Amino acid sequence: MRRCRRPILGVLLATPLAGCAAGPPTMAERATMQHVSLGEVSLYFRPAELERPWVEGLARDVSEVRASVGGRLRRRPPEAELLLYEPAGVAGAGEPEVLQTLATLEGERVVFPYPVNVDNEGTHQQLLNTVAHELSEATVLRSVTVLDPYLRWVHDGIAEFTEHEVCIARNLDAARKALELGLHYVEERHADGIEWVSLLRWRQIADWIVRSRRFMLDDQNLSLSEVDVSLRRVEESLAKEDPESLRGRGLAELHGMLERAKELSAHPWHPSEGSPEADRYLFYVSSFAVWLHLERREPGTLLAFLDAVDAEAAADDYVLTAPEVAEMLSASELPYLDLDRIPLEWVERTLKGELLRLGVPAH
Repeated sequence: MRRCRRPILGVLLATPLAGCAAGPPTMAERATMQHVSLGEVSLYFRPAELERPWVEGLARDVSEVRASVGGRLRRRPPEAELLLYEPAGVAGAGEPEVLQTLATLEGERVVFPYPVNVDNEGTHQQLLNTVAHELSEATVLRSVTVLDPYLRWVHDGIAEFTEHEVCIARNLDAARKALELGLHYVEERHADGIEWVSLLRWRQIADWIVRSRRFMLDDQNLSLSEVDVSLRRVEESLAKEDPESLRGRGLAELHGMLERAKELSAHPWHPSEGSPEADRYLFYVSSFAVWLHLERREPGTLLAFLDAVDAEAAADDYVLTAPEVAEMLSASELPYLDLDRIPLEWVERTLKGELLRLGVPAH
């Protein structure tokens, strides 16, 4: 899971670079680092960069955030492992923001490196927001075996919304600031001529359908860069399967998923449309706005959706497709939203409404 960290929800303050030039640790370096563990949270650090008492305090905060995520989603989040490091450079110099985080879901654990500056409170809050996002997203992703790659607005949108709710409970001022920064970014892109985004065209980063290999006889994932080849592979496998079997039903859903992916990828981008390559942050904010809208209009919509996803798995349906998601949310406000064309004006209005709810007067 990769999360971009510019002026989207979760970025609170610019993060000055400071200190040591050792660079971010790799996953393999965990064994050589010291760590602080608290329940299902482990923070790894280099003692030359960070002091243990400070890391212990951070571990308590991360543990509280993890518990809050679990309480709001009513599901057990994975364990959290953070590889902390002090970024290279002189304070205030260089790239001022954490541009992205790359989290790895290792079974029951989410692991990711993160730069910290003990002298900057904004860094601390940003880290906690990132923890809330990554744990929320992983909780959703663990509930399905295969997820339509174009349902990113679902898991990233839920993660952004849950992060927002956790932040409200812990630090209302920080939540307001994050909303204001997100709104400002959307307004800037709107002023630049971007009028709308299609959340239905926001695809996962991986160039294959994650875990699709579990339905393939050759145990290889289905490529999204060679969709025609993947379609032939699925058709060949389907020809050897009982269409009513668990594998047969899954293959049929994968075939429909690939056909939809082929259609979506063939459409050119409109000049007034935001694209994930140039405007990826708009997609985070817009997907957040969708779940914010759904939940504020009908509290409990998110949990009802997650319950429906769990029910599908309990009924031996392990492939979650876009049509199934639309059906699960058919009783909500979702049918009144055109996910293929979310106007930035609507996103702005939704964020402004939330700011008013949080006590920030309209400008």
